[in-house]
Amino acid sequence: MAAGNLVWLSHIMPADPAHKDFRIFFVAAEVGWRYGWQHLYDMARQERLMAAFGSNFEPYLNPPVLAWLVSPLTALGFWPAYTIWEVLLASALLLAWWLGASGDRWARVAHLCLAIGFFPLALALAEGQPNIVTALAVIAAVRLIEGRRPGWAGAVLALATLKPQPVPYLLVALIAARQWRTLGVFTALELVLSLAQLASVGTGGVASWLHASSVVAAGERQLVLSGLLPGWAILPLAGLGLGISAWRGLLGAREGLAAGLACGVLAAPYLTFTDLWLLMPACWLAIPRRPPAAATAVLVAAYVVLSGAVLLAYGSQPGRLLVIAVQPAVLTVILFPRAAWRPTSRADGSGQAASPPARTVPPRMP
Repeated sequence: MAAGNLVWLSHIMPADPAHKDFRIFFVAAEVGWRYGWQHLYDMARQERLMAAFGSNFEPYLNPPVLAWLVSPLTALGFWPAYTIWEVLLASALLLAWWLGASGDRWARVAHLCLAIGFFPLALALAEGQPNIVTALAVIAAVRLIEGRRPGWAGAVLALATLKPQPVPYLLVALIAARQWRTLGVFTALELVLSLAQLASVGTGGVASWLHASSVVAAGERQLVLSGLLPGWAILPLAGLGLGISAWRGLLGAREGLAAGLACGVLAAPYLTFTDLWLLMPACWLAIPRRPPAAATAVLVAAYVVLSGAVLLAYGSQPGRLLVIAVQPAVLTVILFPRAAWRPTSRADGSGQAASPPARTVPPRMP
């Protein structure tokens, strides 16, 4: 599957830009440069510039910060800009895998092959989707917290704003995991960035975004739980699950941010097809080095089902329902990681569950 997707990518990447999502980001950046950022969500101007690609019009709905990042590349033209963007995304994917995947050498290679073999990720690479950067931000934040750099973790986590659906759940996860310093830095940067973006687009831009997103979200919600449950019920349910895990001592920074990332996929107000791959980096964080066979079987089955179901998701209602049905099973494994991944017996053959290793406290400096 991985080899097939790589061959497909080698053919689709140089193909017509009319079917690449990067053209939407490119057009949005051009709108901002030519007409001012207050017109970023002006669909008439977007449609006029997108006509040059000979494709159907799709409105830009991402935060302004993504268009800001792409805007320097517009001076190069579409294809050089797309090539640079793809190199950055591929590098982000490899770094996320290197930092996030666990196990020995061959297990880590298997993680990478399974990821590339998952079609939503291959499509994300081909279309230039920024959700790969979101995955890297969450994984890097976990590693920084574990390296006792919580402030830097909050700063890196701000990159998740490029795909903002998981952000509320990441905030809840940080609270549940009691990562107060990371939460403070992350919240402060999010507030500053949000105010800067609101100031750039103005009230008119916000109104245009709300109108466009209400039209698009109706179709994209069919792949996520928010397509079945009312939107106001999703965040409290996710917070309740994270809170129960924290109360039972089952939630650390790694497990909490993994669950927050997964919740951002399952409970997003709208979701693109490519965002389903974010369940994989969430599992990278939750899976230990030597998981028991029974728990591994749950995720293998979910991977196989999702790999088949996503190909049917846009073509049939059963396919969409199958995609939705598998997601809670994956989230359950991530939300209760230490219970799901607890070894069945100790290495000494006592038959009792192994206790987690005691934390060592560094000596206080005089």
